[in-house]
Amino acid sequence: MSLTKGALIQPQGLTTTERDLLTLSGGDIGRLIYNETTSKLQQWTGSAWVDVLTSTAGSTPVSSVFGRTGAVVATEGDYDLDELGDVSVTGAAVGSMLELGSGGQWVAVTEILGGTY
Repeated sequence: MSLTKGALIQPQGLTTTERDLLTLSGGDIGRLIYNETTSKLQQWTGSAWVDVLTSTAGSTPVSSVFGRTGAVVATEGDYDLDELGDVSVTGAAVGSMLELGSGGQWVAVTEILGGTY
């Protein structure tokens, strides 16, 4: 049994036994199959089949610090400027803007080029 080269195609569904009968070469690195025995998407590394999009042994699924799991995305209100390592909001006031300072830090400013915002 072998796979044919081509454009990105839907992964072929194979059992573990069928997968292990494949004859693969160096050009097959990155090939994807759907393992029907384990119900997992797998990728060929050149030396082994590895599960794709799963957590590694001993780890837990991705979650944010806010306890969300799955397709975690930032939501309005999750973060504020104090949580960014290169931003200083000391002295910030309503109407302040951020400016990249000479030390590479973002700092709050209320004046630019002699005028105010």
